[in-house]
Amino acid sequence: MVEKSEIFQSIKRYKYTQQIVDYVVNNNGCSLYDIKENITKDDLSLSTICRVLKENDISRKKIYTKVVCKDIPKINIDKQNFKLITDNTFYDYISIDESIK
Repeated sequence: MVEKSEIFQSIKRYKYTQQIVDYVVNNNGCSLYDIKENITKDDLSLSTICRVLKENDISRKKIYTKVVCKDIPKINIDKQNFKLITDNTFYDYISIDESIK
């Protein structure tokens, strides 16, 4: 016999399925917490949201990939800052790859 809580859980999950899929398609780089906060309003657990995503062939990579864009003035500022540190002391820096042997 199926318990009442099991029926309720499946109804809740299927209630949000299409909304979750649409949210992920329209919001590239969203996180599970974004979905939980914006779509389900803490009505579904993170594991249930993961299950919904898996059932709809949405990978974690699509969810966790964040695209960070900079505008041109910020890129130019970064270039100027990099030019300032490229003096003779720049060659004294040790990268992480070189320090591990």
